[in-house]
Amino acid sequence: MSRRVLFTVAVLLCAAVLGVACANVSLRGAATATPVVGGENVALVIDHTVYVQRIDGTRRAIATVAGQIVYPLFPRWSPDGQLVAYVERHFFSGQAGADWGDDVYVVPVRGGTPTLVRKHGSIGQQVEGFAWTPDGKALLIGDVRVGGDGSPFAPSSSRLVRYDLNAKTETVIVESALDPSISADGTRIAYLASSGDKLALMTANADGSAARELVPADAFVVLRFPRISPDGKAVLFSAPDAVGARLAPTGSQGWLDRVLHELTPGRAEAHGLPAYVWAVEISTGARRKVTPQPDDDPCAAWLDGGQMVAVLSSTGLYRALPSGGAVQRIEEGALGGQVDAR
Repeated sequence: MSRRVLFTVAVLLCAAVLGVACANVSLRGAATATPVVGGENVALVIDHTVYVQRIDGTRRAIATVAGQIVYPLFPRWSPDGQLVAYVERHFFSGQAGADWGDDVYVVPVRGGTPTLVRKHGSIGQQVEGFAWTPDGKALLIGDVRVGGDGSPFAPSSSRLVRYDLNAKTETVIVESALDPSISADGTRIAYLASSGDKLALMTANADGSAARELVPADAFVVLRFPRISPDGKAVLFSAPDAVGARLAPTGSQGWLDRVLHELTPGRAEAHGLPAYVWAVEISTGARRKVTPQPDDDPCAAWLDGGQMVAVLSSTGLYRALPSGGAVQRIEEGALGGQVDAR
């Protein structure tokens, strides 16, 4: 306990003297560092704001994004608990040739000025999910790029890239994939891969090798938000019921167009099919429902080291057992957005 107290005092002194510089130091990553703020274990985005809180505690804003067509997405705790990374999405304005795309920022959990760590390199380059590597030195990013002149109506492609936070370099891990997550020891990843006009849930080694399909693309009409458990044994995801569920005809839209459409402004007024939170065992492929009732836009994350599951949806914030059946509503209301937990 005394070692923990001494470390916390040292961090506070550092913050007082160096301010934002402390956040930059932590980007170099010490995965075993003690969090600078105790108690908070949930990070979430709602509308234009990034928050942290205990799952059953008071919410505290740490960053707000300004602009009518600019929103934060995909909050992610750093491995040491000192930072939250998030995507700042600049939507297409409708003006020909206008710049738009996604940038990645980090902000100290205590609050302060967010730091830009990855800016979109071309018009329309977006981030569809990302995860910290366990050492805190890199991000595994679902990188989406549009062709042609950057029009949102041009064909899109995706890939998983490993982005080094210090060198600002990236390495392609998997083609035609997005929305990655990484196990706590860094040896396994889970992600979504394209299969025709749908998405399959995959698992693989951290370098993308030995990929294996966990949930085939024809099992669900839509599948989102894969999150591998800290021990690398199971994956959470959101999907409607597998029996007879179908969306309205999508015309020429492909799988990526539909995913991106769900994250456009105003999506809260146009939900897709109500979905459950599911868990799939990596060793056997066995699937189970974590939430007993469907909900609009549920996003789940492993909580308390994998002992519990946090769920954020358009109807509230919930805590659930990974085994399924037991769900506790923490907060009621049209919240929406995405969640991360630790």
